[in-house]
Amino acid sequence: MGSLIEAKLRELLDVSTLAGKMENRMLTVVSGPDMVNITYLNFMAFTEDTAKEWAEELFNLASNLFVQNMSREDCLEKAYTRMKLQLNPEGRIPCQELKI
Repeated sequence: MGSLIEAKLRELLDVSTLAGKMENRMLTVVSGPDMVNITYLNFMAFTEDTAKEWAEELFNLASNLFVQNMSREDCLEKAYTRMKLQLNPEGRIPCQELKI
């Protein structure tokens, strides 16, 4: 019985028809409320290009959520850091870099 189930599972998961290396088609999403209690979601794409597209879109979504949930203080600190990185040789912020 066990070998019949394994054979059926191998047939369902036949990877010989998929394009690209298996490790380049895999994507793991790690999430959780903190750094200890985490959950892993593993995905396998049919092609490497599809996996790459998934990864890019998930990264964009996660980045956007971080920005939406950023505190006012963090947002101001980010703007301040950007301005400090654009100092002129005299150590001043150029007026064209100030935006309202």
